Amino acid sequence: MPTTAELLAALPPDVKEPRSIDEKELERIFNAMAGRSMPTGSLSRFCSLGSLSAKLGIAYTAYWVRSWYRPKQAQEKDLFETNMRAAINTLETMSYLRGAIAKAGQLVTCFPESIPKEFVDTLRYLQFQAPPMHFALIREQLLSEIGDPHDVFSEFDETAFAAASIGQVHRARLKTGESVAVKIQYPGIARTIRADLRNLKAMMRPFLYNEDWKAVQTMFEEIQSGLEAETDYEHEAQNIREVRPIFEDEDDIVVPMVFDNLSTRKVLTMEFLEGKSTDEFVASNPSQEDRDRLGTLIWKACFGTYVKKMLYTDAHPGNFIFMDEGRLGFIDFGNVRCYSDAEWEFHCQINDARYGTDEDITAACKRSLMMTDEDATKHPRMLELVQEMFAWYNEPILFKSRFDYGDPDYIKRGVDILVRAAKEKWVKQQPSNAFCHRVNFQIPALLYKLKSRVDVTEVMRGFGKGAK
Repeated sequence: MPTTAELLAALPPDVKEPRSIDEKELERIFNAMAGRSMPTGSLSRFCSLGSLSAKLGIAYTAYWVRSWYRPKQAQEKDLFETNMRAAINTLETMSYLRGAIAKAGQLVTCFPESIPKEFVDTLRYLQFQAPPMHFALIREQLLSEIGDPHDVFSEFDETAFAAASIGQVHRARLKTGESVAVKIQYPGIARTIRADLRNLKAMMRPFLYNEDWKAVQTMFEEIQSGLEAETDYEHEAQNIREVRPIFEDEDDIVVPMVFDNLSTRKVLTMEFLEGKSTDEFVASNPSQEDRDRLGTLIWKACFGTYVKKMLYTDAHPGNFIFMDEGRLGFIDFGNVRCYSDAEWEFHCQINDARYGTDEDITAACKRSLMMTDEDATKHPRMLELVQEMFAWYNEPILFKSRFDYGDPDYIKRGVDILVRAAKEKWVKQQPSNAFCHRVNFQIPALLYKLKSRVDVTEVMRGFGKGAK
């Protein structure tokens, strides 16, 4: 058996990493990713994730062993540096794989104060500032869809100014003078999503002979449908055309106009919205009044689509632009969940229950979980947790004034309930709940970042009867 000294000597070297990701580190990642085509096969993508898991496992095992013999102050420093290295490795892998994997990284940022800050601060780059592909890798995509950009546009910047999980965006100018944003889908991205979903489905095989398999499969199909919809830019263009009329000029919410003659299934040309990103807005040290006003506009934008039976499912920081004169740019409508009449009736009943009795709330929660009276008797803890989650969702809505989303306790309590509910292993849900849960965490996480206070009741009242 090796001695303790030999074990310690075999640990990875104690490299001194930067206290946060810096411009040089980002430049290194961007340069490394720019020239690489993402893998599209199920096996190659699975292996990439396996490699990341191994790296993270080794890093945290090394930290755990070192903690045996280090003082507390050194342990804290070592944990920070381990988290930082792990976050950078995760960013690199997710930027390389893109697609559904990158979307999972975006979702991680919705849990501030609940996961290591290093992961939140690093993975936020996946929202709008992910490493773009070199133009040479996507040029053929553009040529086959709309033609040579230098012939189609009077100006076209081959360097992307934004990139995310499904595609990247280039700035251009039409021959008629309008400044536009040209969103180009990564080549093969639809195949990568199908590959990731195949891997996920394979991992869920143990549920196959479980009595709850049908519920798992239904929820899986709901998520798959939403992700695949994001690879159809014609579908997104139609969503934009339906959302734009919801907001008037005085609402100060701007949805970009689509140029149909320069848009296809894989290329989307839209009006360019000039403004600050969420990070730039926060870094400008805005007044509390501006924070509250923009936070209110974000709530209004998301709720405005909802009362039209459309759930905006991607309310992360990269999809809002803080424009001049206090206006809010509202973008990225690839995954908008449109409700059927039956689904809308269900959601209206759930919403009405918040103003009803305890019995109304219990009935609504049971319906949301597709739980019979017999199920409720067998799983009383799960029902209690969903009632607790229901109360958490409604806390800002029932608050009589401006609700302070800057309070970290609110986010922490929501995540705690979610974790406890997950441990109960109840999988039956109304399918339309899948993206609702995501949005119900994304909006508070974004408003927490902005430190906004929002009078949610006033926002809902502004939409009149449609709010119900």
